[in-house]
Amino acid sequence: MREYPALAALDAVIVSASLYRLDTNIPRHFSFGDWLNRQHAVLRLQSEGQSGWGENIISINHPETDLASWGVFLQAIKGMTIAQAVDFLDEQGRSWDPKCCEMATIALADLAGKVCGRPAVELLGLTGASPVPGVHCILENDPSKAALGAETAKAHGFTSHLKIKLYGDPALDTTLIQTVRNVMAPGLYLIGDVNCGYGTEQQDNIPDSLLANLRKLHAAGLCACEDPAYLSNTQWVQVQEAVAPLALIPDYCMRPSYAARKTILPHMGKVYNIHPGCTGSIFQACLLAQDILATGAGLMIGDDSLIGPSCTVWQQLAIGLGADWVEALEKPQESDPFLACVTGCATYQDDAGRIAVHSGRPGFGLVLDEDAFEKICSQKLDL
Repeated sequence: MREYPALAALDAVIVSASLYRLDTNIPRHFSFGDWLNRQHAVLRLQSEGQSGWGENIISINHPETDLASWGVFLQAIKGMTIAQAVDFLDEQGRSWDPKCCEMATIALADLAGKVCGRPAVELLGLTGASPVPGVHCILENDPSKAALGAETAKAHGFTSHLKIKLYGDPALDTTLIQTVRNVMAPGLYLIGDVNCGYGTEQQDNIPDSLLANLRKLHAAGLCACEDPAYLSNTQWVQVQEAVAPLALIPDYCMRPSYAARKTILPHMGKVYNIHPGCTGSIFQACLLAQDILATGAGLMIGDDSLIGPSCTVWQQLAIGLGADWVEALEKPQESDPFLACVTGCATYQDDAGRIAVHSGRPGFGLVLDEDAFEKICSQKLDL
């Protein structure tokens, strides 16, 4: 892949590939429905005595899902050199499940850095080193529970930025915004994600009601709104102009990254979201992020409810890219079993609630007690 010459020079062979299934049963609530349980896949690639790790969601509300059918594509990169696998995933991976391909590129970049003793972000040409605000996300449609979520964010030190899920109901959404504002300090940057709840189908003309509702949310205390409705890219530009100073955040139209690089327009929002789990490739995601930054827009690194190895990866990419904030944080309760298996990690939270990185650690710096990790997984598959 010509954009990443440091990866193209690596001839270490991938000698093994293993998939693990990591489950969580803690509910999450969205405008489109509820997630009662999630099935995550964790990939380990090995070469020259080193392990590269990646993670993504396999399925939601489908505990019967099996690793073998989902991850069969990954057999193809076993036996390739790292350089060959990078090219293969960029050329052939676009026909795969984007989640599977993204997970493979994460594990591959981690492995590449560990094999050559360099940070993965350095191999990707990313130079940012300053800490990035971490964003705690509240997924509650009950205002009293949302208030408790805000207290949790404060207790964990995430006080400069906060994200809440909104539900396409102006009365409820306004109450959620005001409830959270009452808990947090006045200077909070509050982000709301509607998951297109204010317009579930794209229309030829922008409804006046959409603009009115977005202005109400801003008046209630919302600083930025992610995916308020389904819009064409041209409509995104028009709505952002109409509802300023509220910042819009395009998300769903940014997936997968290689496609979005051809279609996004300047001024669709004041901040653009690179959504982990949906990019299809972290290589393409980094290139898309750089395209966005070149327009002068802001950049956020979102989340896909990740709980394992990919959290620290996306945090490091956020730092390396100089993003405005990162949402892909380890989750209380959900990530606890995984974190108990971690013996080394490159990222940490500083006293200001920002995510910082220990520089110079090879790959993405994650080291696991592999025996302990295998015990918390519900399934393992050697490919």
